[in-house]
Amino acid sequence: MTQAEVSKLIQGIFDNIFNSVTQAEPGGKPVLQASSTVLSMMKPGLAINSADFRNPWTPGNSGGSQDAAINTTELVDVAPKMSTIYTDSTRKISGMYKQMLDGVHIPAQAPNPAIEKQLQDAENYLFRMVSVTDPDTGEVTQKKIESQVYRDYLDNQAAYNNARIAYIGAFLEAQKTATGKNTWPMIATTLQIPVKTSYDRWRAEDASKVEQNLAIKTTSVQNALQLAWKHAQDLFEGYGVVLNDTGSGLSPKVYRVSLLPSDWYSSSSKSSGWTTFDSASSSAANSSSSDFTSYGGSAGFSLGLFSIGGSAGHADSHQHASSETNGLRISFEYTLVTIRRPWFEASLLSTKGWDLGNLYKKGVLSNGTKAHQDGELMPLIPTSFVVVRKLKISANWAKADWDLMTSKTSGGGGFGIGPFSISGSYAHSSTNQTFTSAMAAGTITVPGVQIIGFISQVVPYSPPA
Repeated sequence: MTQAEVSKLIQGIFDNIFNSVTQAEPGGKPVLQASSTVLSMMKPGLAINSADFRNPWTPGNSGGSQDAAINTTELVDVAPKMSTIYTDSTRKISGMYKQMLDGVHIPAQAPNPAIEKQLQDAENYLFRMVSVTDPDTGEVTQKKIESQVYRDYLDNQAAYNNARIAYIGAFLEAQKTATGKNTWPMIATTLQIPVKTSYDRWRAEDASKVEQNLAIKTTSVQNALQLAWKHAQDLFEGYGVVLNDTGSGLSPKVYRVSLLPSDWYSSSSKSSGWTTFDSASSSAANSSSSDFTSYGGSAGFSLGLFSIGGSAGHADSHQHASSETNGLRISFEYTLVTIRRPWFEASLLSTKGWDLGNLYKKGVLSNGTKAHQDGELMPLIPTSFVVVRKLKISANWAKADWDLMTSKTSGGGGFGIGPFSISGSYAHSSTNQTFTSAMAAGTITVPGVQIIGFISQVVPYSPPA
């Protein structure tokens, strides 16, 4: 199998997923804008043990697993580098954001009581103060969190967007073959049902009132920056909790996140937003303008089809497939998992006039575009990740390749094919458990679910001054 054939196959997977969120069916609108959206593919994927993420602790679920809450937070707290192959910058989003909140400098603004009241009223509708009990000490403190109506709005909006993405993905997949195009009109109506149902649920609540208050907040914030940043600081602290107390009094806080659908870690997830991909139907020519080639993905995967050793999304070495291997076919179901960081006020990054003093000069966090973000510290914020299940990989394997895979995966050794992990350890797991795939008659059947990429939004030019 040639490297060109490998690149075409991996790019086909990349383009299918990226296009499902940045393109639309005829008459529709894309869920995300391609100009500010980045898909970063893993090499290899992150295998997930459902026990590590099930039933995370929250203030309303004090009997939940604290380890699951920590694992969930750590999974999505990385600020990746600007690339279409996932690269960990080693910086945490929560840590960078805290630095911004602590170090922000805002030029004095003339008091504007009317604007400040508008902003405060909108804040009072969208957020609320609650009493939170520390799970270890029992201490009760007042924390600022999202109001129930705002949280429901965001959850329902995420469910609708996921249903749209699944529908668009199915539409794009159907357009690849003549048979798919011919049968699409017969199945489209059925596939539209979850889209319509989720849309009606989203809009049936107080969506209009939530959006009215969000609009007030957006238009008021520039004229009341001091108050807006103070609200952001209160909100950030409201979601911080110590879940791994070392007893030193200096234990770091975990800034809680939520992931939708909530059962994303299960291969039997009841979510309706799963899209089927089969490389056997991906015969269309790859786009020469694909982000996969423009922003580093093709270069990253050119190291070789196989990833050997390492753990949880990292490899010790890479190796090319034998030229005698041919007929590689990959099929799976995928869905997008929405990342909710209720403590993160993304809208503040689009405002003007603030700076971070000597901490970071203007534009050091992000230049606001996809291009030339080599040295910027936080160019991307992941907003979702791609989970796959029912993964099968088959080929007419050269004996050398088949022997390599069977030997390296025996005993749960780390091994990956393209963006997929077929053996090794689990991501963010407190155990030493490993997994292996079933291998027979040239087909590799991979159990469970794994993450093969993160979808991020480009951070606006920051700091602006």
